[in-house]
Amino acid sequence: MKTKLIIITLCTIVALHACKDEYNICSEPKTVKFVASIFQKNGTADVLTTVPTFSLVNQAGNVLIYNNESNINTFSISLNNLLDSARYVVTLSSSLPKDTITIIYSTSGTTNTTLDCGPLFNHNIIRLRTTLNTVDSIVNFNPTINNSLSLNAKIYF
Repeated sequence: MKTKLIIITLCTIVALHACKDEYNICSEPKTVKFVASIFQKNGTADVLTTVPTFSLVNQAGNVLIYNNESNINTFSISLNNLLDSARYVVTLSSSLPKDTITIIYSTSGTTNTTLDCGPLFNHNIIRLRTTLNTVDSIVNFNPTINNSLSLNAKIYF
């Protein structure tokens, strides 16, 4: 009986080890985010600017994405592939008024991944809007939101 138990245990260990995935099937990054940086104009040049305290919350106020983060000059947001717009309240400093940023976008699946990895949803910015309390303007720098995590918008204040 003891011999049978040892053989069953060894077979189980060998079977589990044989099923171990040794390959990284999904080598493509699957993170797709809207990326924006904060700038100020200095004559004709854009100067990347760090804000002292940065907060970002969805407009409903129930999802806090950044909470009084210090020394922020770039931020990123995941977009919902089931919606066509997103609205966020942004605070660039606790002493400055809040602004609302609206991202209107379309979503599409992509063929960048294999069937084993699942779909990768890319977005395309149709329009960006903002209130002008502290923010001076928002510029659509690169409308394609994909897994490259490249800069999509410039926010000026």
